[in-house]
Amino acid sequence: MPDNSAALTDDGWSGLYADRASMLSAFAAVVAAALLRRDTEHRAFHGCIDWHSAVHGTYALFAVSRLTGDATHRDHALHATGGERAVDAETAVLRAGHLAHEVPYGAAWALHLDLEARRSGIPAFNELADVAAALVAGHLRAVALDAPALRSPAYRSTIWAASALLAWASRCERGPRLATAEESARRILTARPRGDERAPGFFSPAHLTAMLALQCGLRGADAEPYARPVKRTSPLPRARIRTPHEGGLNFSRAWGCYAAWLMTGRPAHRADYVRLLTTHFAQPALWRDDYDAFGHWVPQFGIFALAMTDPIWFTPPDGTQTHDQ
Repeated sequence: MPDNSAALTDDGWSGLYADRASMLSAFAAVVAAALLRRDTEHRAFHGCIDWHSAVHGTYALFAVSRLTGDATHRDHALHATGGERAVDAETAVLRAGHLAHEVPYGAAWALHLDLEARRSGIPAFNELADVAAALVAGHLRAVALDAPALRSPAYRSTIWAASALLAWASRCERGPRLATAEESARRILTARPRGDERAPGFFSPAHLTAMLALQCGLRGADAEPYARPVKRTSPLPRARIRTPHEGGLNFSRAWGCYAAWLMTGRPAHRADYVRLLTTHFAQPALWRDDYDAFGHWVPQFGIFALAMTDPIWFTPPDGTQTHDQ
């Protein structure tokens, strides 16, 4: 990434914005190659080592296509999935319960995939998302405020499931799944889960909760209980990343820091977001070069973090221009 520090008068945001397209393209190149692999026997989501990583890899290319205006990323995602019959086969497998281990995590990513595809006018994943939404909603009703799931830094995370369902249902459905998402979000915010920040995983419950609070419309003083726990989030250095899962923490924590900025307008939160993203991006060994540990999934988390800078999420508190008009 170019060194723009001499020209900046802010927290690094201007430099990040200037480099956003090149960062997205760098991430997308890794994701595109991973999606084409035949790592599993799944019909549509066969690359990226496992089903859920292929799902969020497909999401990621749709997001990059929208954010950069380059349709080749979207076309690559569609080519990698193999067309309507392959996606229908995945939907049938999910409906039949053969991917129960992908609930709630992978199913939640299927909701984000459908949202991004819809933004491009592509309905290919609508039915997959409908099945995934039913499974995620059922899971949320079943686990309620199960403490281990609330504190989970990985696949079992109730917060991640509720956030994804709320994002999808608020745009695609006004029925019982939206009611389940809203009720789950209220209960999670009341519980204010923190989790064990030392636990190896790719999520921080506090940062996910900040993102969920943003989705629920909290601002100003009402947002403080959720923004405060994520303040002064420093990037994990290479020596601190002891497991493959921890390779995603800098990017996923950035989600919560950006949400905290949108809720409060405090520049320190945006500065944390910028540091988390740029520090990790500057270490390609942690997202590009080691396919088995990081390359098959970490770039997608970086793309999700950059996608949050688009006003399709929420208007920034200071009216900052965040994308090309």
